[in-house]
Amino acid sequence: MRALLLARALAAHSHTSSSYSVTPVKCALNSQAYGTFLLNMGLPLIVPLIAALFLFPMVLISKCVIAKNRAHPIPHYKGKCGIPRRLAIWWCTREAMSEKDIAQYREPVDFLSRLVAVVIFMLFTLCTS
Repeated sequence: MRALLLARALAAHSHTSSSYSVTPVKCALNSQAYGTFLLNMGLPLIVPLIAALFLFPMVLISKCVIAKNRAHPIPHYKGKCGIPRRLAIWWCTREAMSEKDIAQYREPVDFLSRLVAVVIFMLFTLCTS
């Protein structure tokens, strides 16, 4: 019975308007579910919460690592091409640490600036237009 009502609603609607609307389908199914619409409208509020949930543990771990690093002297070299310093055992896999690298070695992650960057990236990814 519902399939017949749905077919009639779609047929009647297709002759009257060239734009596509979901209203006949909602009337035929007796449903007013706007779940996807509400989710899309709520994304600007949901995305920062999700990002904060993932960033908070990272900031705590970063602070622990920085506290551990302060007990040791600053190293003179780092690995090239993203190689971890402990695996850079040959001279061709090492490069000297710059002033910026030395400052980052002892500086914790700033939660607010990282959160803003992640939220902006996620919103531009989700809402491209």
